[in-house]
Amino acid sequence: MLELTVHNITTVLWFVGSDIRVKASYERQARFIESLAQYNTGNVWDNTTLVIEGTSDTNSQGPRDAAREITQEVHRTNDDLTSNISKFKIWLFERLPPESIYVKVRFSSDQINEYGVFKESEPERILARYESLMKGRHENPIRINLRKVKCSKCPEKTDPRLALPECHSEMEYHYKYIHYYLIIF
Repeated sequence: MLELTVHNITTVLWFVGSDIRVKASYERQARFIESLAQYNTGNVWDNTTLVIEGTSDTNSQGPRDAAREITQEVHRTNDDLTSNISKFKIWLFERLPPESIYVKVRFSSDQINEYGVFKESEPERILARYESLMKGRHENPIRINLRKVKCSKCPEKTDPRLALPECHSEMEYHYKYIHYYLIIF
């Protein structure tokens, strides 16, 4: 729902799991992120942080490739508008395999945090890393214009870009969509 008036976003967190075989999903997510700046002259990718969950760093390239492909299509340019996407790797120590070097060697929390490995018992360290990545983001927010449109199939009023396809199976020009979140999973 759009009960609050949102004018600017400083950060889009794009959560990416361990499955690297979801190219179509990455493309849909990238298209949604790109649509946030649809009525803005700014580059939404400068305010996007790719949050990599799991135990593999290989899955960061799939979303980046999808974002680059979408921006080149939308903006009709070969320039890489996604070059400033920041990366926030979060691997939970307790979920690493026993043969992982981070498990075998007794590193301090400071040492493993440098590699994006965090202990579940120390969430304040994840927050501190996140806050350091967000420094300066509030200075160049992306201005967004949200429009409330009533869904023709349910009682919800929302911006069509923030709608889930559960209520509507295909996109229609008349904005017949419902509910979505600004955090992409």
